[in-house]
Amino acid sequence: MNNGKRVEKLVRLIQETLKDVPGTEIFSNYRIENTSGRKREIDILLKSTINSLDIIIAIECKDFAKPIPVEKIEAFNSKC
Repeated sequence: MNNGKRVEKLVRLIQETLKDVPGTEIFSNYRIENTSGRKREIDILLKSTINSLDIIIAIECKDFAKPIPVEKIEAFNSKC
């Protein structure tokens, strides 16, 4: 298993701590439709309601030895 998958599992375990919050759902490898209608996979997706506001948090887990390049961040943004 590569380090990216290990990080993904660790983040998933951390997110599991929120699972008992009413109205919270946590998904791994979730396919979401972006604004252009394409289905894209998100490593971890958290949906919840806080103070009557619906929130969605998308998390991508990558294994980079150096700072993440701008184009990778822009690609994640377009995925969302």
